[in-house]
Amino acid sequence: MAISNECGRLLANIVIAYNSILLSLLANRFQGEGDPKLIEMLKKISPTAWRHIQFGGYYTFRGNKRPIDLETVLAYAGFT
Repeated sequence: MAISNECGRLLANIVIAYNSILLSLLANRFQGEGDPKLIEMLKKISPTAWRHIQFGGYYTFRGNKRPIDLETVLAYAGFT
């Protein structure tokens, strides 16, 4: 039970870190554009959100030496 709890905590921390990195990239981009409305919008988004992440399925991470391209993720989400 303790290992299961620790795995859940690790997964939650990974989601928070991932979301925080994306939000930080957006904040830098929006500050560069100088649009205060977009900055205010970001302040209302929580890095603990997880509904946009697919947890179901079987994933393998071996052999993939390419880092995740977060700019592509943002572009796919409509933040080009």
